[in-house]
Amino acid sequence: MSQAINKTLSLDQGATWMLSFEYLDDDGQPIDLTGCTARMQLRATPATPVLLELSTQNTRLLLAGATGIIELLVDAPATAALSCESGVYDLRVTFPGGRVDVVMAGRFCLALAVTK
Repeated sequence: MSQAINKTLSLDQGATWMLSFEYLDDDGQPIDLTGCTARMQLRATPATPVLLELSTQNTRLLLAGATGIIELLVDAPATAALSCESGVYDLRVTFPGGRVDVVMAGRFCLALAVTK
């Protein structure tokens, strides 16, 4: 099991946002994500309502099996609907046996659109 990546995410309001990275174990080897599900939520604070959810169910979050690659994709209409300029998130992967890893967590910043 690998330690969660602490990363600040930067999104532009009204623009498509993508991020792809490889989930690695402590030895630098890809973690097999075959059969896993994942969810990520953006909130103003941990106790406030969800602003945006990415998941394997809504196809905003894709897991590339044995390669360990995780891809996040949010379309322009979804980022256009955001108005909170900063907040928190975490990304959790659930393995077939029930183990849950927090893969990435931290803050997000939203640059508000000027051109509309």
